[in-house]
Amino acid sequence: MRFTFERRGFEVIEATNGAEAVALAHQELPELILLDAMMPVMSGYEACRKLREAEATKGILIVFLSAKGQAYEVAKGLKIGADAYIIKPFSPKGLVAQIEELLQKHQR
Repeated sequence: MRFTFERRGFEVIEATNGAEAVALAHQELPELILLDAMMPVMSGYEACRKLREAEATKGILIVFLSAKGQAYEVAKGLKIGADAYIIKPFSPKGLVAQIEELLQKHQR
């Protein structure tokens, strides 16, 4: 995924767990964050909650990429503040297209 995004001109910053993702978000203030629901140290759901609660990060776009595709999992992710929830497996090119569309809508 990193290679696909970088080829399309995105700068990619990676975190190894949910807590690191939150810390990096505060440090880097990215335009968009991809989270997995199942992450070590802090789940993606908890990371999303913390990002939405903080003034500095509440406006960052958040997209879940997860194998947890049950309707209640998708609803949970969207309810806590995700802008989109994409279920694995997915096509890398399709993912980039969805991300680009989301970014364009957000910039309008």
